[in-house]
Amino acid sequence: MARLARYFPGRPASTLLRFISGIQEPSDASQQPVFAASITPTGEHVVVVRADRIQLLNVSSGDCERSIQMDRRFDSGIIGWSHAGDFVAFRAEVDDDTIYVCNTNTGRCITLSTGHQDVVVATLFSQDKQEIVSASKDGTIRRSRWNNHVDGRPQTSPEVLFRCDGAMTAMAVSPDKTWIVSASADYSPPDTSSPDLPAKPSNEPYGRNGIYPVLRLHKSSGGVVWIEHHERPIVSLAFSDDGTRVLAGTLLGKIFLYDLTELIDTRSDQSAPPATHPSAILENAFDSGSNLPLPQISFSPDGRAIITPRSCTPLDVAPARPLPKPVGNASSFTTYFIDGDGWLWRVHSHSAPRRICWVPSALRPMDVCGCSTWSAQGNTIACNAAGYKLVLLDMSRC
Repeated sequence: MARLARYFPGRPASTLLRFISGIQEPSDASQQPVFAASITPTGEHVVVVRADRIQLLNVSSGDCERSIQMDRRFDSGIIGWSHAGDFVAFRAEVDDDTIYVCNTNTGRCITLSTGHQDVVVATLFSQDKQEIVSASKDGTIRRSRWNNHVDGRPQTSPEVLFRCDGAMTAMAVSPDKTWIVSASADYSPPDTSSPDLPAKPSNEPYGRNGIYPVLRLHKSSGGVVWIEHHERPIVSLAFSDDGTRVLAGTLLGKIFLYDLTELIDTRSDQSAPPATHPSAILENAFDSGSNLPLPQISFSPDGRAIITPRSCTPLDVAPARPLPKPVGNASSFTTYFIDGDGWLWRVHSHSAPRRICWVPSALRPMDVCGCSTWSAQGNTIACNAAGYKLVLLDMSRC
């Protein structure tokens, strides 16, 4: 049974009490590069993508509970989790248009034919885990019933929910699965004259080298209800826990915040009397402190800050609705980031960020354009560092 190698036994002088790095196995698996490491939404396991296998590691014991040998080589990463963490979707190669779905409980993997003609950039599982919504650089958002697949072949054809004339670059879904937000790099400015768009763009179309970055809000059916223009391509998106705010991270490290409360309220209750639609959605821009891409972005556990793998940006802009009070155990409201100087920070609900320790450069997450190399759930952090090595940090006693 594979075990995680623990460094600094006992209580070290550093604030970092337990430092976990690498996998020691009798096979050659530990010598293979790590292309992705992601903690399950429950925080109980880490899924590791290596060159020819997928590994499931137990966070508490360090055991490698399952090693799934694949029939092809991998050099890409994880692109989606089911809410309960029992299914994970990933692609094999950076330019792969195929989705692989793995059951983390049984180890069974299937090849999902989605009908995409180019690389898949994001996947979203439905609440019942019967369907997957995927976005691709072929410019489409598609819905596939993956649980009806036989030997990787769908029994029903994937449904195209939306098509643009460029390439999808990011996608996110609201917690209630009612709304989809997508980002694309279009080859021409989109038409914003439709009466189905209650709010008009705040910005003018911006073209660079024939590419027009666009942000869209969709109904779950794929219909577009809002469009916004951007200067730079968007590479990450996220909804707030209540589904009323959206974050967008760009290729050059800029952050944008949108409050969709008025728009979503007027569009979600079709039986309500007609209301005055907002003429435009207010855009708030922030600097992440770096011009590197932001492949990951999220709200802090209390919704009062923006978290990226390298920064924490406090929000002085009050949301239109009161923020919901967190419910659950303390670790579920904790997240982390490493700043540009290598300091690891903890962000906890309703408290200021706290600096924990300094992380050597060799153990920090790699900066890979367009690919996420950082995962944090509760008090566990996973990343692939320099040389494609796996680094796990257990911060439960810090």
